Amino acid sequence: AAPEGSGRKFKVGPMALRTWWFDQRLLTLLESVSWYEVDRSDVLAAKRHALKKNGAGLEPGHTRKAYPLLAGSWKGVEADLEEPGWWESLLASGFDPGSPVVWLAEGLLMYLEGKSVASLLSTISRLSSQNSALLTMSLTESMLNRLSGVRSPRAELIATWKFGCPTDPTDYFAALGWEVESISTRADMATALKLDPEICQKSPSASPGGAELTARMDFQGQRLSEKLYVAILSLAGAVAFLVGYLTQSFANMLIAFSCGVGISLLMSVPDWPIYNKHPIKWLPASEAPRAEAKQVCYTQCRTETLAVWLIMTALAMTCQAAEYCACRDTSSIQSSDAPSEAELESIARARFQVQINQIRNLNYSGAGDYATTNSISTTSTGPGKSGLNDGFVKAKNGDLVLNDRRWYAAGTNAFYAAQADLLSPDDVTSLMAVHAMKGANVLRVFAFSDGYGTQQNILTPVPFQPRLGEYNEEALKRLDFVLAAAAAKGIRLVLTLTNYWPFYGGQRFYVDSVKGTGAPQELFYTDPEIRKYFKDYITKLATRTNTVTGQRYVDDPTILAWQLGNEPRTSNGYDSSNGLAPGALMTAWTREMSAHIKSLDGNHMVSTGHEGFTTNGDCCNGHTWLNNGLTGTDWVASNLEDPNVDFATLHVYPGKPIVLEEYGMEEGWLSSRNTLFDFELSEARESGFDGSLVWAVLHREGYLSGVTTNFIFDYNGDGARAVLDEYQRGKSINA
Repeated sequence: AAPEGSGRKFKVGPMALRTWWFDQRLLTLLESVSWYEVDRSDVLAAKRHALKKNGAGLEPGHTRKAYPLLAGSWKGVEADLEEPGWWESLLASGFDPGSPVVWLAEGLLMYLEGKSVASLLSTISRLSSQNSALLTMSLTESMLNRLSGVRSPRAELIATWKFGCPTDPTDYFAALGWEVESISTRADMATALKLDPEICQKSPSASPGGAELTARMDFQGQRLSEKLYVAILSLAGAVAFLVGYLTQSFANMLIAFSCGVGISLLMSVPDWPIYNKHPIKWLPASEAPRAEAKQVCYTQCRTETLAVWLIMTALAMTCQAAEYCACRDTSSIQSSDAPSEAELESIARARFQVQINQIRNLNYSGAGDYATTNSISTTSTGPGKSGLNDGFVKAKNGDLVLNDRRWYAAGTNAFYAAQADLLSPDDVTSLMAVHAMKGANVLRVFAFSDGYGTQQNILTPVPFQPRLGEYNEEALKRLDFVLAAAAAKGIRLVLTLTNYWPFYGGQRFYVDSVKGTGAPQELFYTDPEIRKYFKDYITKLATRTNTVTGQRYVDDPTILAWQLGNEPRTSNGYDSSNGLAPGALMTAWTREMSAHIKSLDGNHMVSTGHEGFTTNGDCCNGHTWLNNGLTGTDWVASNLEDPNVDFATLHVYPGKPIVLEEYGMEEGWLSSRNTLFDFELSEARESGFDGSLVWAVLHREGYLSGVTTNFIFDYNGDGARAVLDEYQRGKSINA
């Protein structure tokens, strides 16, 4: 507060005080922690732009965030906190729920609906370990009610506030999994900052929830600058429109308007004649009535107005570029209203169709029988019989064949089946029996799990590989049992060997173990030591003898195929930013690992686990993100041109069988999964696919800890009818 007798006295509004409160704590807290910033992609992009403009972006190497958020590591997580699955993006970024975490939700809750706030707080409670904390602020319900309908310069902002917590929020937060330790009002914050709590009391003229100055300010220079700024922008807009109209050129219109913006920016250059040289002067209370009724913060106004114009200009340029390239992608249209059921279905159909058309339009001449042309030496094989499975499924002339007859794969992803902490032996037996009874003949199972509850592996306390190069025999015996149980019911398994995503350990586990936390995950594909460890793990499984059946894995026909990984890819743009052709890194790794498997096992097929991205998509097709090469995967080079890869895991093309390895839909995205599944499976049949595996159907009703998400359902749920029809199709082909 101002010195006594000075005639100067002011109130502190909530925004300034709240910002000061958080800044006093955050700037020193972040020096030794991992920082995850979760927000919508457009908001993160705007923040990065603003920080870079002011010299506060990422440090060289892009691992630490420089001032004002100095952290051990920083990652921007693109997610909408009002969407139910936002936390999956956080986990995929390497977030470790097993470590204590401090959640900061400042200036957030009031903008969400009440149910979204409850869902958000409940979710972060489940993602938090012991000694975690939540630091947040919120309006109260009573304050929100008082603000409703109040005439205020901030009425437009206030109208966006939707949530207010109880005056005593202890019980509210307790119901959502949080124990309230302290509640601070603005006056409490002021006291903690060694300020007079009186400054937080509202003046008689203040609107509810805010505070105004009791003495007015001399702001003639600011007011002049503000009016001049608005006048220049208005004139620039009019001139730009006229230029664009006369020249019929959108580009000329942007150039003209940009000139106006540039001139207006010069207003902020010190010592210019129009620069605001009038400092803020506090007037004695006796002179206050003679001053203007209200102060306008010129700097804030200029910055906010400029930001709006820059955003509008960027959007306009984007729209013009899209129109020039004829890239009208309906999925990228943003609207204040939720898209209709028909629009969502259209988007889903379009994305699927783009991928199929991309493959159909390729002029690939490498068709052939890849299973029989492989020249790599193999080990001797056994009789190839286990339980009800007799003979190895092979790839021949573009089809899957069993004992020289076409064979069709129909099943689901049961990625969790070999995890001993999730299923008992009886559960595994039941799982195989139910899926077989329903008509499934293939399950996709993750044949890996790495680390003990580390940052990379939060779901598996009984890992196959507790530490790199160290194997847990008891955990591997569960995989033996899964193979034996599948053989007894005539089910075959696709065994996936690692994971791009960080659950069950996967690639991140290898990289962190060798290079330390924070190293680029792409080192999994390039580092010689890491590649050797992965080859060692492949060798461990391929040469293993099943402790239940006594049969070597290489001789067991229950294994349909070895799969290099679950959705292997790179981070966006990694190839290009490192001087590589898009897809080159992944293609080299795929060929090395598939050749290694074939050198150990000549009986079983190999697949990549790729999602189907390519690198040569046409910019003038919709959904260009599917085929623009940013994910570092070249589907053709890695799946069709590699002689050691026997079948591709998406989309048809002559020469190799294709399996639609994952198809699914989050609950509620459309009113019915069956509608979308029918379309996708119909397209797959017309394109000559050789199988499909849904993601994912459980063998029983209810919740299965560690695996149940909004994409998973049971045989009585929405989507089951289409899946069961697909099973019957497989039966009829294989009969």
